[in-house]
Amino acid sequence: MKFKASLDTLAKGITVFIILLFIYLGQRSFLIIMDSETDTTSFYLHVFILVFLILVLFGTWVFSPQGYEIGDGTLTIKRIIGNVHIRLPEIIEVKELSKEETRGTIRTFGVGGLFGYFGRFYIPKLGRVILFATQRKNKVLIKKKDETQIIITPDNLQFTQYLNQKIS
Repeated sequence: MKFKASLDTLAKGITVFIILLFIYLGQRSFLIIMDSETDTTSFYLHVFILVFLILVLFGTWVFSPQGYEIGDGTLTIKRIIGNVHIRLPEIIEVKELSKEETRGTIRTFGVGGLFGYFGRFYIPKLGRVILFATQRKNKVLIKKKDETQIIITPDNLQFTQYLNQKIS
């Protein structure tokens, strides 16, 4: 069964703002590249900036969560590149989280709004977690036997009931 993962308003706003900022910065670098006929340092610096901006946008987009799918003994976190597969027998607990349980979240190595919220985070009440989220509500915690904790955010919270039925 497939479950959608829509971006919340904040993630949409951050994504649009960053894209527009990168377009502005990229356009400026492009113009400088076109005008720097003799200055090779400026040319290479702005080529690097342009490539960096493109890689950041492309990289965050292709690894952002697009949806979730439960089927054939596996929970799949859908991404454009590199779907994440979690075997259902590895899951020991699935529960919905409240705002209070996730208060004080700190991003340790992840993305905080550009095409979603994903990567490694620290939550004081939970410890280290991996997020594959697109919104700041509908948080579902998945605990695995190897003590890995994953948080996802499906649009439909019937996901939790359905997944609990599948793992029991």
